[in-house]
Amino acid sequence: MDDGSKLMLHHYPGPSAEAKRGTVLYVHGATFPAELSVGFKFDNWSWADDLQSAGFDVWALDFAGFGGS
Repeated sequence: MDDGSKLMLHHYPGPSAEAKRGTVLYVHGATFPAELSVGFKFDNWSWADDLQSAGFDVWALDFAGFGGS
């Protein structure tokens, strides 16, 4: 059944394919969007930024009813 619900999947692209170490899917267990967890910047730097700089492609999910979902 399609009730029109949408889930938001944020993408923080990592390095080029040659330099990529892997992919991270961040699924948090709280009631707030990914932008306020893995994407939240302290001193202009987030955990997603740190993972990207370490060579990872980062994806983060907003649960239904939160953030862009």
